[in-house]
Amino acid sequence: MNAHISDFLERVRPFLVAANEVDVLREIGSSVEDRAAGMAGGMTEENLQAAVGAMGDPRDVAAAWSTARPAVAANYRKIHWLLAGLLYAVTVGMAVISAITGGATFVGPFVYIPSLTPLTLLCYLPFAFVFDYGLASLLIQVNERLGTRVGVEWVRHIAHRDPRRGRPTLGRVIGELVGVAGTVALYLLARFGIPHVVSLPGPMQLMKIPFFIPFAVCELALVTAEFTVTFVHYARDWPAFAIIKPLAGMVALLIAATIVRTSAQSGLADLILRGVLVVTVLIKTWDLVQGVATAFFAWNAAPRM
Repeated sequence: MNAHISDFLERVRPFLVAANEVDVLREIGSSVEDRAAGMAGGMTEENLQAAVGAMGDPRDVAAAWSTARPAVAANYRKIHWLLAGLLYAVTVGMAVISAITGGATFVGPFVYIPSLTPLTLLCYLPFAFVFDYGLASLLIQVNERLGTRVGVEWVRHIAHRDPRRGRPTLGRVIGELVGVAGTVALYLLARFGIPHVVSLPGPMQLMKIPFFIPFAVCELALVTAEFTVTFVHYARDWPAFAIIKPLAGMVALLIAATIVRTSAQSGLADLILRGVLVVTVLIKTWDLVQGVATAFFAWNAAPRM
């Protein structure tokens, strides 16, 4: 199929609500081709581009061809879930930071996370999703009232648009396994000093300060969780792993931080550790936002014809 038509279908698909989306998209593509064929000169590149432009806004095309009758307008049903997912990704990251630091987090005007523990975090997240889902609905309505159509173009720029849309390569799996091995070595150095098999005298005193052991524990938990998800993703290709991987990393960091905080540490070491964990969770929060966008476009990609 022509590249202009394929790109147009990619922009229609996220707004289309139909039980047989693939068949409907094929019909839309055929109607574009028929329109181009009826122009002077036939199926030329210029006529195909003009036929795509004559179809109008992808949202309106999707609404006209949609067959379902959801509570939310058909041309915003999927976008509603996308916005809710993006908002919830930020909420999850802020909530994990609150559980790690033990303090409240406020990012005005919408995001306020109370002081949480790992246990209260589990109770907080379901209610937070209800709030984010409602907030997404309000954002859509306000945007429409202001006369600006809600689109997905801005989200496409933050998604990992891998043309292969496939599982990770074997090299990536092996690379993450090497990362796990390296982190194990870091922990052994922090815990026991230089191993005797290296035949170097004395312990490595720099690695014996209290901060490095809990840091190595948290890092080991993170890379092990992410390697596990990557390995499972290699065994089975499923777009949801783009979301599961950063979530697994956050959970691993949260569990590790809870464990290491029970041991006696100096105030400075504990402060540095929490700072490192907060920065890491912020990075994982961005990965989760990208994962939500990536999974959305993978699930709502036009069929290859």
